[in-house]
Amino acid sequence: MVSTLEELVATIESEGLNFSSISTSFNRRLRKPEMRWTLLLPGAGCPWRARTRSGVETGRCTFCGFLPEITRLTGRRLFPREEMIAITQGEWERISHLMPKQLMIFNGGNFSNDSEITADSQIGLAEWVAAQPFLDRMIIENRPEFCTKEKISIMVEILRGKKLVVAIGMESQDECVIRENINKGYGRDELVRAVDVLRMCGADVSIYVFHKPVCLTEMAAIDDAVKSIEFAQALDPFEVALEAAIVLPDTIMADRFLDGQYRPPWLWSVVEVIRRAHRFGPLHVGSFTDTPKPLAKPTNYGCNKCNEDLEKLLVQFNQSQDPSDLLAYDCLCKSEWQGQAVV
Repeated sequence: MVSTLEELVATIESEGLNFSSISTSFNRRLRKPEMRWTLLLPGAGCPWRARTRSGVETGRCTFCGFLPEITRLTGRRLFPREEMIAITQGEWERISHLMPKQLMIFNGGNFSNDSEITADSQIGLAEWVAAQPFLDRMIIENRPEFCTKEKISIMVEILRGKKLVVAIGMESQDECVIRENINKGYGRDELVRAVDVLRMCGADVSIYVFHKPVCLTEMAAIDDAVKSIEFAQALDPFEVALEAAIVLPDTIMADRFLDGQYRPPWLWSVVEVIRRAHRFGPLHVGSFTDTPKPLAKPTNYGCNKCNEDLEKLLVQFNQSQDPSDLLAYDCLCKSEWQGQAVV
C-alpha cells in the first residue's frame, strides 16, 4: 500500500503497469473511427463491491476484481485534485502527439461518487478536459444511482460544449441474469431512468454488455449477449461495448474457474455474437487485458493456431465496423466449437 503519489507512480512503474493506453474506436455519431485515450486514475473503490452486512460481502458483482487491486495499490486513499491533475497532465504529455479525440477515465468504480473521487477532483478534471484543444469527449463510468441531475449538469456545463459520455454496465437485458448471475444490484429500469437523466442534462451514454456470466452455458451466453445488445442499441447510445468475460483474481467468477465450474467464452462465441448482433448498430469489443492480470480470457480451447489472428481481427472490426474478414476466417477448431454443448 502506498501513501503518496510518488510511491504510487514508483509502484506502477516497478510492476510494469501503465496509467494510459491508446486504442481506436468507432464514433457512431460521426460514423468514423477515432483515437481513444484510456486513463487509469486512483479512485477509492466502488461502494457496491465493498458493501457488507455482519461482516459478510453482500455487494460484489461476480466478475469484478478491482477493489482488491485498488486496496493493494492505494489503501483506498482519496487523492486530492492536484495529484489527480498531475497524473493526467503527465500522461497527456506522453501521448498528446497522437492527438486522441476521446478521453476515457477509468477509476475502477464510479467517477461521480464523492467517496471515490473527490468533488473537487471531478470538477478539476472536467476543467482540464475543457482546456485541451484536441479532446472532444470525456467518457466516465457510473452506476445508475450516481447519474444524478446535479452531478451530470455540473460536468456538462464545465466541459463547455465538449461532450460528456457516461458508461454504465447494463451487462444483460435479462433481469434474472443481471441480479442473480452478476449480482449487479440494479436492473433495466434503473438503467433506462439513468439514460433519461443523462439525455435531459445534455450528456450521452455508453452501455456495457457482459458476455458469459457465471452459471450460463456457452450457447445461452451467446443468446443473452445478442438480446442484450439489441436492447441496448434501441436506446441509441454513443456506444455499445461487448465485454467478453475475463477471469480476474479474487472474484466469484475466479472461485468457480479454479474449481473447474466456469471458463470464459470461446473466441468463436464472441465472433458468433458479432455475426448475429452487428446489424443492430455499431459494436465495440473490449480488450482481453486488464489490471489485475486475468487468470483466463476468451480463447479457442485446445487450438494454438487461430487465437492471435482472431484477436487482431477483433481490433480491425472495432476500427471499421466491417465484420467481413472476421466472419470469413476459419480454423479446424471451429467445428469442435460447433459440435460441443460447452459449459
